[in-house]
Amino acid sequence: MKILDIFQMYDWEINIFIKFFFMLQLTFIGILSLDLLKIEIPLFGPLVCFFYLTFIPGYIILRILRLHNLGMIKSALFAIGLSVSFLMIFGLFINYFYPIFGISEPLSAISLIISINIFIIILFYFSYIRDRKFSNPTYLSTQNLLSPTLLVLYLTLLLTILGA
Repeated sequence: MKILDIFQMYDWEINIFIKFFFMLQLTFIGILSLDLLKIEIPLFGPLVCFFYLTFIPGYIILRILRLHNLGMIKSALFAIGLSVSFLMIFGLFINYFYPIFGISEPLSAISLIISINIFIIILFYFSYIRDRKFSNPTYLSTQNLLSPTLLVLYLTLLLTILGA
């Protein structure tokens, strides 16, 4: 059985990428909305928000730049670097330009959530326009994921977590 490689999602077919992106975006918005209402989901919320902000802008930028078939490690590192750079530069622009337009607290949670989501949707539109014809998904083989060597590593990780 083959499953799509999540660390190379910029190589997925555009329809699958769109569905995954909007599912993750709605989950991100829902978690942050619940957090603003003082309803917290202990482990799921921070993991989804971390994954969304750390990887998704970078993968969208990789699609805009049409960089494909980089490999799992390079693509993950490029995505993390591009996402962090994007968020830092975007935060700088928000902090500089929002007071000009009369928004007194540009780095408040609501302002950041709305601005980041709108700009990521704009980036996603550009990636769709520029890279909609590319399709060469990379698959992970479940036989490799269930090899004896990896099962020993999984068991070690599980015993470490349970021991703590």
